[in-house]
Amino acid sequence: MKNNLAGIALALTFTLLFTACPSQQTYYQIWMTAGTLADSYINLYDPGWADKAQFDQAWATAGADIQNWQKGTPCQDTVQTISDAVNLLAELPVVTRQQMLLMATIVASVDVVTSFFQSCQGATARTQGRLFPPEVLAVADKLPPPKSADDVRKLWKQAGGK
Repeated sequence: MKNNLAGIALALTFTLLFTACPSQQTYYQIWMTAGTLADSYINLYDPGWADKAQFDQAWATAGADIQNWQKGTPCQDTVQTISDAVNLLAELPVVTRQQMLLMATIVASVDVVTSFFQSCQGATARTQGRLFPPEVLAVADKLPPPKSADDVRKLWKQAGGK
């Protein structure tokens, strides 16, 4: 009986660990989904944006760095590529309430991804998405942190995105 309880407890512990802590691949998928949604935002609200190609390249570079980063290695380069992409995105205008809600979804996703790198970067990793207007940040901070690419898409739809 005691062994059965220990086995059940161990199984529950592993289940909680694997469901509560997304994998690096999940963070990569969250990042790439947020990038696709950022492209949708750009196409809707600033289709002639001069930095679009640079943004797409920066987002893809950061995605590759997120996917290829090895646990236990420094992550400053990965955090820098994330920052480069986010800095470009933060240049976009956020004027209407609809734009604010949609951009908040992207910012919340970025925050989740950067939080993954706090163990190797320190507490400054979360600051990557902090260049957006305060109203966007306030909404993003109230959103439930997405745990998967599906969560990102759900938040986007709840914000009125298609």
